[in-house]
Amino acid sequence: MTYLTQQEMTDSSAAPQKRSLPEPVYLYCLIPAPPPQHLTGKGIDNDQSLFAHTLDNITAILSGIDVEAFTGPAAEANLQDINWVAPRAALHAEVVAQMMKESSVLPVRFGTIYSSCETMVHALDRHRDTIWAFLTEMGQKKEFALKAYMDRQTVLQNINDSALAEASEKMAAMAPGARYFEEKRILRHSEALLDEWLHHACQNIADQLHIPPSDLAELKVQTRHDSGRQLEMIFNWAILIPDGDRQLTTDRIAGINTSWKPMGITLECTGPWPPYSFCPQLNGEA
Repeated sequence: MTYLTQQEMTDSSAAPQKRSLPEPVYLYCLIPAPPPQHLTGKGIDNDQSLFAHTLDNITAILSGIDVEAFTGPAAEANLQDINWVAPRAALHAEVVAQMMKESSVLPVRFGTIYSSCETMVHALDRHRDTIWAFLTEMGQKKEFALKAYMDRQTVLQNINDSALAEASEKMAAMAPGARYFEEKRILRHSEALLDEWLHHACQNIADQLHIPPSDLAELKVQTRHDSGRQLEMIFNWAILIPDGDRQLTTDRIAGINTSWKPMGITLECTGPWPPYSFCPQLNGEA
């Protein structure tokens, strides 16, 4: 891989000028070359500005960093302190989101530091084909968050109604007392059937979306506290939608909501987001 010196980007018409690069460096993301013509803003260490470093057809978005905050004696305490991590993670995500407005992006995990640009180039060089293939694919697809919520009372009522309807002929032949106890038994059993019902519901929804398995990632289901919703979350998916299929997928989700809301299931789709859920594993990351 060719190692190119950092160029000043504040004047796109000026001839490239060499500049000294900070050491160590903090990596936010990778994007296709060429780098943005006007890259401004501060990194997670407010004393350090963002800069771009180009590696052939790939550009790294970086900043200098106070490495002691991540690797020194205070690092363990810092990384356990949400009041320290949260604003820096938010700045990291903000840089990635800004780059996504310019082009496809491969986000790098929070806290990725290299001792120098040369070290970064060496670490990522063996993954160049993987990185480029991912950036090319993300130039044609976007990640969206798709969550499903359940109104438990409505779902259980539908399970009850279905079970009673299925047993109606058998129950009609029973004596009133036996019919009463059979109905009670069916209603007690409906809670036990909930997990199986939800499994089939999620599979049915996935089939209706027509999303390839490679373009769907199952994420951790959030609690009501984390989601901020009164309804229970039953799945939390990240999905990749081709740019040309966005309206088609939106229409499919609307149709699913129309069909499933009376049964107590509602979908919510947000995005696009940086494709964190589908990033390839780069073993050379710091």
